[in-house]
Amino acid sequence: MYQLTLEICGDGLNLGSVECDDGNTNDGDGCSSTCKVESGYRCINQKEGPDICKDIIRPHASTGVKRGNQIMIMFSEPVLSLVTSINLA
Repeated sequence: MYQLTLEICGDGLNLGSVECDDGNTNDGDGCSSTCKVESGYRCINQKEGPDICKDIIRPHASTGVKRGNQIMIMFSEPVLSLVTSINLA
């Protein structure tokens, strides 16, 4: 005997046939009214409850000049840096 499980967008259960289901059909909260992950958000499937969607923090950068003409780049959030200095001379 086969059992057919129907995915219902907005019920808070993500069975795998939708990108996300946060338990509602509101747009603008990370998971759209059609259960698609919205731009700028990331959703985590909770298996036994509504998916959790959070906005992706995009750091803002600003620059400055220190003594000796050193250029500083400052970020609003912690970032991973692979380079600590660049010598342009």
